Amino acid sequence: MNALEIRNLSKSYVSPEIGKFKVLDDVSLVVPQGHWVMLFGGSGSGKSTLLHLAGLLDHADSGGIFMNEREVTRCGAMTAADLRRRYIGFIFQSFQLMPELTAEENVALPGLFGSASSDAVRRRARDLLDQVGLSHRLSHRPGSLSGGEQQRVALARALINDPKLILADEPTGNLDPDTAAQIIANFDLLCRKQGRSLLMVSHNHALASHADSVLYLRKGCLVDNEDQARHGIAATHS
Repeated sequence: MNALEIRNLSKSYVSPEIGKFKVLDDVSLVVPQGHWVMLFGGSGSGKSTLLHLAGLLDHADSGGIFMNEREVTRCGAMTAADLRRRYIGFIFQSFQLMPELTAEENVALPGLFGSASSDAVRRRARDLLDQVGLSHRLSHRPGSLSGGEQQRVALARALINDPKLILADEPTGNLDPDTAAQIIANFDLLCRKQGRSLLMVSHNHALASHADSVLYLRKGCLVDNEDQARHGIAATHS
């Protein structure tokens, strides 16, 4: 069973300065259930666009997106929102925490839109913050947390609805090496112990050893290896 399958996905945008330009070109990839797939690429390679399409936050020009073998490429807004709530957890480089809310409230927020009681959601939020080592920071707002602590709050928030698929966009990009290692250890736990699936995009090639499979993206195209991704050697892809 594949948690996520992307088939021949393409996406273009229009800029007033340069007109239409292609961001993704016929990209295909698979994230099996319980696997960690790492996608590397430099700035402008299309990594974040691919993640937004996979998370149903934008629409592709062509190609297909499948979750648990079900096509969701052109599902309606309500279905997409429901899938994001029940099936997908997002983690962003910029954390995207609500500054006026406490750590506990930030984690609990996505869970309040489901069927569970608010008390149950708050208990789960506290449990998740404890799991990421932040039980002593429940009442702290983002402004009083370090970057690493904010990212761990964001990780806990992504797990509040028990998602099967986690999409992570440069989650260690703003962190020091020690804190980044802690976040990577959390991801290892999610995939190896909890059986969740992870598609993580990054420009840090040193993280490759942690993943079950590694893909490389350059100028919107998948290429065969790290050298091609860094130096732009053309490659064919499926």
